[in-house]
Amino acid sequence: MMLLLFSIGEDRYGLDVAQVVEVIPCVTIKKVPRVPEYLTGLLNYHGKSVPVVDMTALMCDRLSQRRLSTRIILVNYQDENHVPHLLGLMAERVISTVKLPESSFLPSGIESEEAAFLGDVVIDEGSIVHRVDVNRLLTVKMRDLLFSQRENNNNDTEQSNAGGD
Repeated sequence: MMLLLFSIGEDRYGLDVAQVVEVIPCVTIKKVPRVPEYLTGLLNYHGKSVPVVDMTALMCDRLSQRRLSTRIILVNYQDENHVPHLLGLMAERVISTVKLPESSFLPSGIESEEAAFLGDVVIDEGSIVHRVDVNRLLTVKMRDLLFSQRENNNNDTEQSNAGGD
């Protein structure tokens, strides 16, 4: 399995590259007032509005630092109904990938409802890398905040198109 690695403080995390669409530099993000701190804002990606979640704020209650290696990782997120959504993840020190055999991953031994997105762990270069499951990243409340309006807009468009000429 190929993982895209990023860091939060001294801790390393990995995303399955099969879920990654593109990795882009930190570009201008439209701030959205009165939303949780982990929601960095909206990104214009090829004419589409994409929500961006700050991984550091989500996991550690502090904002990601803007470094040369801070990136926005665009991922395919599938909700509980397997509906795909494009989601941006802001992460620090996105600098490498690593290929590791699936058999080298082991359970972490710690499970938390609040961090259900943290999967198995693997040792790489002497340190633990926690695998992040993109499809378990968002709670129901977060999903509703980020995608319910989009789903309603899509349904309205489909209904108006179904009205005929």
